[in-house]
Amino acid sequence: MAGASFVGVPIFPSGHNGHVAWGTTLGMADTTDLYVEGPFDRPRDGTGEEAEKPITLREEIRVKGKATVIEEVTVTPRGPLLTPLINGGGYSLSIRAVWMQPRPVHGFLRAVRTRTIEELREAFEAWPLMPLSLVFADDTGAIGWQLVGETPVRRTGHGIVPAAAWPGDGDWEDAPVPYEDMPGAADPAEGYFVSANNRPIPESTETGAPFLGVDWADGLRAARIGQQLSGADRRDVAETAR
Repeated sequence: MAGASFVGVPIFPSGHNGHVAWGTTLGMADTTDLYVEGPFDRPRDGTGEEAEKPITLREEIRVKGKATVIEEVTVTPRGPLLTPLINGGGYSLSIRAVWMQPRPVHGFLRAVRTRTIEELREAFEAWPLMPLSLVFADDTGAIGWQLVGETPVRRTGHGIVPAAAWPGDGDWEDAPVPYEDMPGAADPAEGYFVSANNRPIPESTETGAPFLGVDWADGLRAARIGQQLSGADRRDVAETAR
């Protein structure tokens, strides 16, 4: 295995194993929502229902050569509290995220043993961490692209603004977007894929597609890459580096 990694992380976001090579850019899918919580000491506004009581966890963080740091983390059924609202009268924001849930992680941990682009793509069906736009190729000449990263299915809304933290508002389905419904392709006629944090599929083709997010890059870098790569069947190492 050869590639580029991050210090302390046992994966290779870009690399090859002699059979399959891959690279990544951020996928930009929306896997995190915020909720308005509280107040926890009185019934919810207009409902008469008691607010769900959070729990408080005591975290001890041991620091070499210094005193242990104690952090108290308040956790709601959606996730931990981040901060009280400004002049919020007892209201706070909580965070819910795919990457905070106890889910299996495969992805790059299995990529090192793959031999084909199909095997590499299958390895990322369980990848609840950061969404990535994954490009890959194998030693048969096949190439592929896949948006990876488990993305929630929201029962209501799109999570663009904080939702009220009562049941039915901003809830998620138990299972994420099915992997087979995530955008991906193999062996395009052009002979290459472009990945630069851009929208993974054209907006005009999204009818009926799962909601994946709104915070894509504007597409200018992707368009420029396409200009540079188009019109040539092959490129040598010097042209590729340039």
